[in-house]
Amino acid sequence: MIKKIFLLALLTCYGLILYTQKNIFFKAGYNQSFLYEIGDNDYRYGPPELGSKPAYYFGLTYYKDKGKVIHWETWLNVTQKNFSMYYRSGGLGGWSGCDCDYHSSYIDLSYYPVLEFGKKLKVAGSIRPGLEILLYSHREGEYSNYLMGNTEIETEQISESYRYFLLGLNVNFNLRLVYNLNNRVGILLEGQYSQGIINNQLGAGIKLNFNNYSAGTGIALFL
Repeated sequence: MIKKIFLLALLTCYGLILYTQKNIFFKAGYNQSFLYEIGDNDYRYGPPELGSKPAYYFGLTYYKDKGKVIHWETWLNVTQKNFSMYYRSGGLGGWSGCDCDYHSSYIDLSYYPVLEFGKKLKVAGSIRPGLEILLYSHREGEYSNYLMGNTEIETEQISESYRYFLLGLNVNFNLRLVYNLNNRVGILLEGQYSQGIINNQLGAGIKLNFNNYSAGTGIALFL
């Protein structure tokens, strides 16, 4: 009798796992990153000049749909962040400066709770922590150097790539709409704003971080 009850319990658990719908969203979109300065700095030659350039992202979201208003999702994106920066640093004897464009790629990883409403049209919102891992970064532009007493500024063109292990942490505000075309496929629209909360050191010890705005679309699969 105990064996039969145990076997029935196993079959029931297996059935619940089997019939729990798994949702996978594949998405891609546009990302715009804006650098901003953190903290107070004493600039002899003025603050850095910062610019933003368009970029893109792609990735997926996964969760098991148990029919609850609040559920947990896994988020994995590869996000580009492109920007420009011009700065000068140095002392009384002279200065050095860089006028460069930066192109970087990050992994954006999260596991977080989501509030979702609706059936045919699902509306979901969340505030999630995002762990970022730098994959690749490249900069190109002009490097300048000036020493007091020289008659001209020395300049050189630079183009270099670098890879190093860098972790960042963001807080992200997400909004998503999913329209079910049928029981297996849907389309989605999503928007996101994120705020960096760990400093990045870029040139002359300047403390910077990112604000990011992104919007995208994709396909929802209900398995």
